Amino acid sequence: MTTARLLRETLLPVALMIASAAVIQHVRPGLFHAVTRTRETSSVYPLPPPEQLPVLSLGYRSALADGIWASVLVNQGLHIKQRRRFEFASRYFESIFSLEPTYRQPYLLVETILTFGATKTQPQDVLDARRFLEQGLRERPNDAQLHLQAGSFLAYLAPSFLPEDQRPAWRLEGARLMARAGELGASDVNLQWHALASVRTLNRSGERAAAIAFLERIHEMTEDPELRAEVLRQLQSLQAEDAAERAKNSAQRFEEAWRSEFPFVSRAMVLLLGPGVDPAACAGPGKQGRPGCVRAWKQWAELPR
Repeated sequence: MTTARLLRETLLPVALMIASAAVIQHVRPGLFHAVTRTRETSSVYPLPPPEQLPVLSLGYRSALADGIWASVLVNQGLHIKQRRRFEFASRYFESIFSLEPTYRQPYLLVETILTFGATKTQPQDVLDARRFLEQGLRERPNDAQLHLQAGSFLAYLAPSFLPEDQRPAWRLEGARLMARAGELGASDVNLQWHALASVRTLNRSGERAAAIAFLERIHEMTEDPELRAEVLRQLQSLQAEDAAERAKNSAQRFEEAWRSEFPFVSRAMVLLLGPGVDPAACAGPGKQGRPGCVRAWKQWAELPR
């Protein structure tokens, strides 16, 4: 082997390696900046329409639902890490529930996945979460935890993303679901403690009778002495408020009747005389105590308005 050939076979690969390294060193900074500036902005939904999945599952509906649910959890984490909106989350849930309508775990996390992310929550996310939760309540009507989850979402979290005029109705429905959770979870003291939060919302929404009925049922069902004492305290408070409200309404009605019928007579004289009586309404037997024929203010106050 000649010296020239030896040098060519030895030095040429070395020269190519040096030239390649130089080119890489020259190109690498630009490529690095291009790659770091590149961001994935949208995803592709890979599944067919939800109504077709039961057939395509070939009978393995639960297995396919488990696989999609695992994919949802992974995608949720990736989207949060990449600070992107999980735009197809609702469609994934539709696919899961088309395969397994009673699948419990997705129902318990659906509002978290739809409303908690790296981007601002949209009103449609809240509406979708409620739609799925209501579906879960229809499929699992005796699930106390699911009722509490749905009630807490409707009463506390969801209203902050909705217009002002829609919030009271959502809070009231949430309180009703939480009260129902307390009734279903008779054996779970912690759940019943959480359900007590519905009493205040029911009372503020004008549903005092419903709040009292709920407390009475909880007081009958629970065996926890501390919870019974708290329920009794709230029950007594509501009953006192109810009695005070009735007294206030009765006094207001009396004031209106006095001012409209006997404005020239003192209050004491009106109390002594009694309400105005219609002679025609009192004609005939069995008319006493009916509207228009009541002779005592106490009976008058008990008449329906």
